[in-house]
Amino acid sequence: MRVLNRDQAATLLQATAGTDLGDVVLMAVHSGLRLGELLAVRWSDLDLGTGELRIQQTVIRLKGGQVTFGQPKTHRSRRAVSVATSVLEMLRRRRAEQVEQARLMGPAYVSQGLAFADALGGVLDQDRLRRRFYAELERNRLPRIRLHDLRHTAATLLLGLGVHPKIVSERLGHSTVNITLDTYSHVLPGLQAEAAKRLDDWLAEGSTDENGGGVVSISDLRSSAAEGKA
Repeated sequence: MRVLNRDQAATLLQATAGTDLGDVVLMAVHSGLRLGELLAVRWSDLDLGTGELRIQQTVIRLKGGQVTFGQPKTHRSRRAVSVATSVLEMLRRRRAEQVEQARLMGPAYVSQGLAFADALGGVLDQDRLRRRFYAELERNRLPRIRLHDLRHTAATLLLGLGVHPKIVSERLGHSTVNITLDTYSHVLPGLQAEAAKRLDDWLAEGSTDENGGGVVSISDLRSSAAEGKA
């Protein structure tokens, strides 16, 4: 597993903004959806007012290159996730562009209600997305990761922000939180150290005494103890 850090993810998002690839990258980094789940999102699955997205299906590739739709990977993969404001703005733009594209193409445009449709209303081609993805990584001197690794990038960034693993597990659609903890165990040592430092810093800043009489810092307590011994 290889992931992008925050700065690398930001570079990729900026480099691809406004394109089909950029929209897929934005959704993947923010939501942690599997690529098949992402490409199967329909407008009927989205509430553009509340930002709730219901994951109900996934794209399945058949022999010969044809695609169909099927059930998500596991029972827990059928889930609802909240999407960020920037993602909602992107989706509203895509909706408006699709309406105009359908008008221009006329009968050639066959809508399947997909949020990430191609120029004729069908499922975006995964192989083409991957080729463009690798080209953008190389052009921007970013680590060569898989398109699927954007899912892992999302999880790693969320955990790094201190989001509870249970919430991350629910967003990813893992069957148990243990799978999340096992999959991203490489992130946890750093988080443990950060948690210890943050608690130490907070305690050092001070805490309210039991009588509510103000703030007593750890350094003050140490000084008082030293004076008592003297």
